[in-house]
Amino acid sequence: CTALKMLLVHRSIVDEFLTRFTAALEQLKIGMPWEKGVSITPLPGMHRTAYMTDAIDDAKAKGAQVVNHS
Repeated sequence: CTALKMLLVHRSIVDEFLTRFTAALEQLKIGMPWEKGVSITPLPGMHRTAYMTDAIDDAKAKGAQVVNHS
């Protein structure tokens, strides 16, 4: 898997980073891997989806914020 798992960003640039990063994400096409021009694809199985949902819920419970959604 080539997905980013964690990004460490210094707090002095985090606001600008998030603005630019989320803007760049919005430009990426979401779809199935065999579709032309797709950059973001589904997780490869329901167990992965459940794991990711649990990880996001855990992070939010500890104070994280979701800064982009599709």
